[in-house]
Amino acid sequence: MTPTSASASTQKACQRDEDCGEGSICKNSVCQAIELSTNLFPLYYREGSFTEAAILYWARKGNPGYTVVFPFYWHYWSPTSDFKLVLNVSWSSDGDARSFGFWPVLYASTCAACEAGARRGAIGARP
Repeated sequence: MTPTSASASTQKACQRDEDCGEGSICKNSVCQAIELSTNLFPLYYREGSFTEAAILYWARKGNPGYTVVFPFYWHYWSPTSDFKLVLNVSWSSDGDARSFGFWPVLYASTCAACEAGARRGAIGARP
């Protein structure tokens, strides 16, 4: 086996950042190590998997990770959960549990595998 074929066979294929391990991101469908830092204070800062721009944008690529465009968009993810908030609409998943909200008016959640297999759900509304 040649050195190039050995390194190619050890690279992990991926479709998104969540498929890669800590300290890696999905780039061109292959997990790759995260690069070093850039600092253009106060406009732009990047170190490893973390990026900040103009104090309103934060992102951490990898797993777990997040993207925030304050105050309009929030997205947090991990291997077992996913949460998004766009303006005042939120949705999330954590295993079998799902939730949806239209803040501050409505919030709903379900859990297919909660408490000994019983299906549970909840919904709430505010006047």
